[in-house]
Amino acid sequence: MARKEGYAEIRKEYDDRRQVIRESYFGTDGQPYCRSEGYYGRTREYDEAGNVSRECYLDAQGMPMARKEGYAEIRKVTNERKQVILEAYFGTDGLSCTVSN
Repeated sequence: MARKEGYAEIRKEYDDRRQVIRESYFGTDGQPYCRSEGYYGRTREYDEAGNVSRECYLDAQGMPMARKEGYAEIRKVTNERKQVILEAYFGTDGLSCTVSN
C-alpha cells in the first residue's frame, strides 16, 4: 500500500554507527519511485559528532541527479550546538551551483 506521499517502500542502508547512509524509494509495483521533491533516493555522510555533513540526491538508477531546484548535493557544517552554520550546494559535477526557488 502506498503512503500519502506516493511511495510504498523505503530501503535503507546503515553504517557502523547505525546512521542511515542511503535510502531509496519504491512504488507498489517495486519500481523506483520519484518523490514530489524530484528524487528517487539519497545518500548521506556524517561528521564526527553524527551530524549530516553531505547529502546527495539519486536518480532511478542510484546515480547522482540534480533536483528541480538545480542542485544534486548539499554540504553542511554544524557547530557544537548542532546548528547548521554553513550550507553549500553542488551540481552533479561536484562544482558549486546556484539554487533556484
